[in-house]
Amino acid sequence: MKKKIFVFLVLSFAIGRLFSMDFSLLGLTSFSVESEKNKETKSFSVEITPSFGIMFGRASEYVYLDYDYYEGIKNYNPKLSQLDYDFSFPYFSLAVDSILFKYLYLGGSFSIGIPLECGIMQDYDWLNVENPSHQWANELTNYSKHENHLDSYFDCKLNIGPNINILNKVSLIPLVGFGLDSIQFSAYNGSFKYGNITIGGYTPIHIDSQEFNYTGKDIIYSQYSSDGKGNSSIHFNIGLKYLIKFIPRVLINGSCLFYPFYSVSSYDYHIRTGREYISVVAKSFKFSTDLKISFIFNKFLSAGIFGQFEIIPQYKGVTYSRLHNSGDYIYSNNCQSGIERISGKVSLVFGLSF
Repeated sequence: MKKKIFVFLVLSFAIGRLFSMDFSLLGLTSFSVESEKNKETKSFSVEITPSFGIMFGRASEYVYLDYDYYEGIKNYNPKLSQLDYDFSFPYFSLAVDSILFKYLYLGGSFSIGIPLECGIMQDYDWLNVENPSHQWANELTNYSKHENHLDSYFDCKLNIGPNINILNKVSLIPLVGFGLDSIQFSAYNGSFKYGNITIGGYTPIHIDSQEFNYTGKDIIYSQYSSDGKGNSSIHFNIGLKYLIKFIPRVLINGSCLFYPFYSVSSYDYHIRTGREYISVVAKSFKFSTDLKISFIFNKFLSAGIFGQFEIIPQYKGVTYSRLHNSGDYIYSNNCQSGIERISGKVSLVFGLSF
């Protein structure tokens, strides 16, 4: 019993000492808030920040007809198909930020998603657009809805830049670096509505359709940063990181990153029909912005909240297809693909500084 009391007192003393220490700016001490007795900026500092939260958004795939001239119509480019993967899943992230030689910032982060059911997948087809004179040329002819499951998600980045200190209250860090990302889903247990065949096309689903259900895995779909040829690849980014310290024990920390030469590809495997598709958008961009607000307990520990918004806007590219494992992919003539993703993150963060 005496031994337990002694251990408890030692642990209590250690925890008390840890939380009573003078607090500083979590290692990013270009504008240190250490005690008045020691205002010298550290030449080297590191902050390790694990976080856990929710990532949410939508990943979309589009298919368009692409004709310079089609049945008397110039530049005929209507939407033929659209797939929407809505998602919301927990994720874990680990970031490391360091200041080297007082004036050089080096930082990186790695995020992974936790695989589980994460939303719904919806598939839309407007098959009558292939007959523009059809009375239902612009009506929805096919629709399906599935359970959406996250298979995998990761995002990693590495950045470097000069640390510019302004009046010991603000740091601005112009950034250059690289990033790599990928997300993959599987669609299960679908319900379908297919328009019936009619003269020259199909009936809209709101007028006449066949309905049926499917049990099991139906579609595998992924989006990833690529080299413009369908292969996964890292991408260059530029941006700005800022740190603001006006309120005692509160640090505002944010960044913006822009990928100006971003290429994105997708893989789409329809299991029931046995067809695989690869879409490549060689010229796009990605933009993300984030904000973290932390409370500083002392020069070692902090905790706060984090939010991020990211967008890959829709640009058009090319599509290749084949029967599953049947050989080389074949270029799809007179079709264009579109890829889009909008997402957000909200998480709790914890900082450990050295």
